[in-house]
Amino acid sequence: MDFSQWFNTLPKVTKIYMIAVFATTFLITYPIINIVSYLILDYDFAIYKLHIWRFVTNFFIVGKFSFNFLFFMLMM
Repeated sequence: MDFSQWFNTLPKVTKIYMIAVFATTFLITYPIINIVSYLILDYDFAIYKLHIWRFVTNFFIVGKFSFNFLFFMLMM
């Protein structure tokens, strides 16, 4: 079984989450834009300025590409 067959057998929620985690990790490792300041959970922004996405997007941040990232993706 190759990667594309394995990836197509995953549930849609898992696929979307894996892509989101990989994309944010890529943008954190190679800082094309300063994305971390927009995704972290900051209660002042989330509650008082109604940045509702901060309650969800903080689960996409794993860190930079590293051995810990590999284990996180493996466990997912």
